Amino acid sequence: MAVERVSPQQWVDVMSARYDDGFTVLETLAAVDAHDGAEPVGLDVVAILFDPRPGAIRRHQVWTRVPDEDRLESLASIWPGARWLERAAADLSGLLVGSGLVDREPLLVQGTPGEAPPLSKKRFLPARIATPWPGSLEPGERRNVGSGPDPSSGRRNRRRLVPPGVPPEQHR
Repeated sequence: MAVERVSPQQWVDVMSARYDDGFTVLETLAAVDAHDGAEPVGLDVVAILFDPRPGAIRRHQVWTRVPDEDRLESLASIWPGARWLERAAADLSGLLVGSGLVDREPLLVQGTPGEAPPLSKKRFLPARIATPWPGSLEPGERRNVGSGPDPSSGRRNRRRLVPPGVPPEQHR
């Protein structure tokens, strides 16, 4: 599978060229939160294209990084079915697509207005906060015991572990 990285400004032109090269099926389009320290901060968007011609079956990945608050031009002019994939990426990852005139009422995930999308690294998972994290207690230790010395054993409890992805101030 060939992999290609393009700028957001080249997105539609490159995809149109790949369509002309025989990649007539847009297999999937997904957005991944790219708050990984690399610049620019935003969303990594990947499209996987498929060439279904007999004897030429092949796939091609096209990647781009869309900075936060920027819009990616829609692929619906090339693949009409791209609207659904773009809408799913918008609901789950917060990808902004097209001119902004599209209905922005969520289709897949109903959330609170202003809340980060479900797959965003800015959103904390409630289950990680509410559920006791394995290994956070010493064997035989009971919940709701303070962080001071354990009177029954004569030794100090170890440092409380914080689940990955939960800021310390959110952990109970």
